Amino acid sequence: ISFSGGTVSASSTCAVSVPVTSTTVGTAGTVSATLSTALGSAALPAPSTPLVVIVNPDGTVTFVQNTDEDGTFTFTSTAAALNTSITTTAGTGSVGPLDVPVGTYTVTQMRPAGFSNSALSCSDSDSTVDLVSGNLTLVVGPSEAITCTYTSSHTTAQTVEVISDFLARRNNLI
Repeated sequence: ISFSGGTVSASSTCAVSVPVTSTTVGTAGTVSATLSTALGSAALPAPSTPLVVIVNPDGTVTFVQNTDEDGTFTFTSTAAALNTSITTTAGTGSVGPLDVPVGTYTVTQMRPAGFSNSALSCSDSDSTVDLVSGNLTLVVGPSEAITCTYTSSHTTAQTVEVISDFLARRNNLI
């Protein structure tokens, strides 16, 4: 932490806030710090209020997109954090983990023209999926990590290929 652009006069005080991230929930044992200035360093007294670490109740969501032909797939939701897109490279792409508050959210997948879904699943037991529309209803619990995987195919290209093969075989019979 550095303080610049101002001064604190002798014998006066200022408040300093420091965001703390911890992997351990509970009350920290000893909190200490050293104040360093151009005039020297001094140990600071422990704060009068103990540092208490609480659990972040948010969950996380990761989207994985697999496809037989690269493209950009867009996801929209009422939760701003879930409004995102994935551009696949070599048939796959992902985004996340995205922090999402606890709650229930609808996510809609927008596919490039000619694509449809052949598989869709989420790693939790209470979210639901609609394969045809690409819609998800995500139920995010505290500290829950959900991964939803879409598999999409470029069906227009596959349909043209099947029809072309059929016509070629039929032509061979005539």
